[in-house]
Amino acid sequence: MAVLAPFMQKFSYYLPTSNNQAKNVANIRYITRAEAVDYGEIEPEDSEKVGIAKNEFEQEQVIHAKYMHERPRSSGLFGMDDSDLDVEKVKDTLSKHSGVVWRVIVSLREDEAIRINHLDRSDWQESLRGSFTEIQEKLGMSESNFRWVAAYHPEPGHPHCHVLFWEETPLRSQGKLSPGELKDIKRAFVKNIYSKERERLLIQKTFYRDALREGARDVLGIRNSIAREKVYIGAEIGGRPTLNPRLDGEQEKYLIERLESLSRILPGQGRVALKYMPDNIKTVARELADWVLSQPGFEQEKELYLQAHLEITRMYISDRPVKTNQAMIRTYEDLRDRIAQDILKAAVSIQRIEKESQYRDQVSKNQIINSFWKGAWISIQREKSKSEYQARILKAQLEREEKLKEGRQR
Repeated sequence: MAVLAPFMQKFSYYLPTSNNQAKNVANIRYITRAEAVDYGEIEPEDSEKVGIAKNEFEQEQVIHAKYMHERPRSSGLFGMDDSDLDVEKVKDTLSKHSGVVWRVIVSLREDEAIRINHLDRSDWQESLRGSFTEIQEKLGMSESNFRWVAAYHPEPGHPHCHVLFWEETPLRSQGKLSPGELKDIKRAFVKNIYSKERERLLIQKTFYRDALREGARDVLGIRNSIAREKVYIGAEIGGRPTLNPRLDGEQEKYLIERLESLSRILPGQGRVALKYMPDNIKTVARELADWVLSQPGFEQEKELYLQAHLEITRMYISDRPVKTNQAMIRTYEDLRDRIAQDILKAAVSIQRIEKESQYRDQVSKNQIINSFWKGAWISIQREKSKSEYQARILKAQLEREEKLKEGRQR
């Protein structure tokens, strides 16, 4: 089924003038007010348009009367974390902020929001988290310096979110975004809003293809096939990654320093592949990969990945502890080398920044670091989920074989 209109109703930016600072504070008050009618994309400082919208809206009040009494007008202010934000603190921050503040309204048609189960604040918060992880990267803004807040309005006909975002320490002076940047932002919103729907359609598509091929007919068989197909898809491509752990300032500084150091000893040409690199470069890249895999969040995922592989290994060689230990060492080294390969690519990008002024103007080191951090997180999550799925499949196969063996012995 086609997408029915996720869109940015309005995208605007406000330069750091005293008048705009006051408007940003007014906007926070506007999007968090309780039991007030929302006129969609109209901002509170535009009194003429508010008056026109008010008249048009009042003509439709009879149609939506039951919704107005049953639904709250604002879900409160939220951001990256689950808890509500202190509205007064956000107002105070924006009243003093000396950089650009961007505003965006993301909206869905109500029938579309119902179809993809996107009606609760938690659904929108999860979507915005994923979206802004990509948006700050596309805009070349450091994750540790990026801030956003939002309020969800479950309005009849067009549930939507009002969002403001900015740099904590202003680095970008130009507020206007290029057509390419606007397209990237819209793509990020659509991708994350529809992520669960895409996953569902993928499973459905694979199932119906195989069901037609196998001639499945009975209801129980169909259900079992769906469950089995979902497991096999997971074993092939892994599950959907969650949001990467936040990259703080100290981690970012450390990565930049180490990658700069690595970039200075890299060959200036040739294929960027770990296995073809001199031993000293392999050592540096692997040490940095070890460090990444020891960071909060990454370490937990690494242990789950190793545990899944241990379960698989024990199914084959449970009575040979030395072999099991050797297999686990190789498993970790494989994962570490995947991350080390990403490290080399990031170091090459740093090298290009130092050598090519054109590339330096287009990409920042912070952008490279954030892209690497996110990519490393996706890699380890994909490998972990694939291993978990594979362990489940193998365990189920061995259990079936054992039952068949018991049946033959009887």
